[in-house]
Amino acid sequence: MSETSPQESDRPWWRRGPVVAGTAVAVAATGAFAWWPDTMALAAPKRGADSVPAGMRMEKAKAPARCGVTTRTLKTLLDKEWSSSFPDYPAPSKSKECSWYVDHRSLEVDFSFHDSEAEAMLDFIGSGWPSEAARAEVASERDPRRTVTGLGDEAGLVSAPMGVSRRWDEVLVFFRAGNVLVTVTYGHWWADPAQRWKELSEKDATDGALKAAADVARSMGMPAEPVRAPVPMPAVPVLQNVPQACGALPAKLLRTLAPDATTGPWNLNDTFSSIAFRTPPRVCKWSASKSDGGDDQEQKLTVIIAPVPSPPDRPGFGPWSAAYEYTRLHRLARQKWKGFQPLAGVGEQAFLAHPASFSQLDNGGLVILRSRNVLAAVHYSTTERTFARPYDVHDTGKEIRGAYTAALEVAKKLKS
Repeated sequence: MSETSPQESDRPWWRRGPVVAGTAVAVAATGAFAWWPDTMALAAPKRGADSVPAGMRMEKAKAPARCGVTTRTLKTLLDKEWSSSFPDYPAPSKSKECSWYVDHRSLEVDFSFHDSEAEAMLDFIGSGWPSEAARAEVASERDPRRTVTGLGDEAGLVSAPMGVSRRWDEVLVFFRAGNVLVTVTYGHWWADPAQRWKELSEKDATDGALKAAADVARSMGMPAEPVRAPVPMPAVPVLQNVPQACGALPAKLLRTLAPDATTGPWNLNDTFSSIAFRTPPRVCKWSASKSDGGDDQEQKLTVIIAPVPSPPDRPGFGPWSAAYEYTRLHRLARQKWKGFQPLAGVGEQAFLAHPASFSQLDNGGLVILRSRNVLAAVHYSTTERTFARPYDVHDTGKEIRGAYTAALEVAKKLKS
């Protein structure tokens, strides 16, 4: 019997060469020997039902006349004969504005039309006026003092968002209706700071802005009974044992997808954009490459695990926020990414796609999944370049199966 090489002697007995005394497993029918497999078979994705409904979609040309505000509301809010302005912004502008004013009082309505509902959801969270910080307080954190229910798909309210420097006592109500973000501002201008909220009380400004916003939502066929109330968030328990990304996958699968890879944590904080994380997501990346006479191969595997905690006073916040961001990405993938399909048996919700880019990850198979308050993403790409074909060629089938199989393993970890 030949000697075991030093390299083999360092390996576990089940991974040594074909003849190791006392360790081979005889197969009775043939007398052959077998070993435990060193790699792992990749599973074919199992399609599931699409659980995320499509929302309303409105093009700029279909926007309601006078932004949907009724004459009755204008008479109530402005009291006197008013001047108005309906500027027409030609393409490629995706905005529509209406404004009415008399003396020092004004009402303004702004429409922002987005290509997708996912983009409008992100706009609702933090971009644009009144400011990212002010809107994040209402939207991303869902501050119960400033949220509004019964208006469009989601709504919030900010009082005097620009502060005293603008010399306006005003209330801003913003709501999303499908792919459209609507902002309604009602207020009164003052010259002397001592007159703040004298000509128009904060309560009257709030009631007026909500009344006008209800007109607009009703004209769009959306819910139009606004109430200042917290967003309902069922008290779902958060996952207690959330794995680190670098320990989420078995060694066999890593040898299959990225053999002899270098690995380590990675700073990738902009993946789940609608969530204000208190701690950064957990990210791990494996990279493997091989070059032989002009023939190059490269595999890259990335796992992102992002738990969203629930504050003590809002036990349902984490699962609710994770579900919101999953819904946003699901809608984005369904409309814009190649190879989209919802998945069954991967966490509570999951989909697979083959986008050109996601965050800082280019091409490759991608699975996004959610389990309670935890979001996870698995991205896998494999490319080959030869001397005769000096450009990257993707093995799309393997990328999809690899991302799916890895996502199954991550989902198992989130159950344990």
